[in-house]
Amino acid sequence: MNGQVSIFDEEFQKEVQKQKDLKETPVITKTYWSQNVADTLRISKSTLRKWCGIVEDAGYSFLRDEFNRRAFTDFDVQSLQEFKDLTTSGSKLEEAAKEMVTYRQRPATHSTSLAVKEPDKPEVGNEKLYELIQQMKNHIEIQEKFNQELLLRLEERDKQLEKVLQKRDQEWIQVIEELKETRFLLQAAQKNIEEQPKKKWWMIWK
Repeated sequence: MNGQVSIFDEEFQKEVQKQKDLKETPVITKTYWSQNVADTLRISKSTLRKWCGIVEDAGYSFLRDEFNRRAFTDFDVQSLQEFKDLTTSGSKLEEAAKEMVTYRQRPATHSTSLAVKEPDKPEVGNEKLYELIQQMKNHIEIQEKFNQELLLRLEERDKQLEKVLQKRDQEWIQVIEELKETRFLLQAAQKNIEEQPKKKWWMIWK
């Protein structure tokens, strides 16, 4: 009987110790990179960086890795979604950030260790398709940059052309005015000649 009790006590102590070890095990927070969060929120990375700076100024804090890069938890993604919803409803960015920080308090964690989730990599069979998509994205970015530069050049050319046309018009107006003035002088001279009394031919040498 005593042996059975000791075996039971031993198993019970093992189970207690197991539960205790589980409670004391550091919690590893699953985190994500900026691109993952931006895709989830359907915004650009630049917009995400801007939003993070605004909510940090309002008192919010993000986890950071050894390179001082922001790491986002599921809680952060939910908080940023709340922030987005507030801005969509008409709130200003700073006001939305303060309101979000007021009722979104980060839960306590046992550890700040980062288990950063790398961006999903394509399967081996889809590597070529993935590379093609990346090349297309790069090509589109280059084309957009080229289009912007071309548009600026065209606008500058139009400005220069407008200046040339204005100068030409002014020169033409000046020429027309000079021609009018010359014509007026010729008409006046002709009229003056016609009004002078005509002399007979034998009186010319007198």
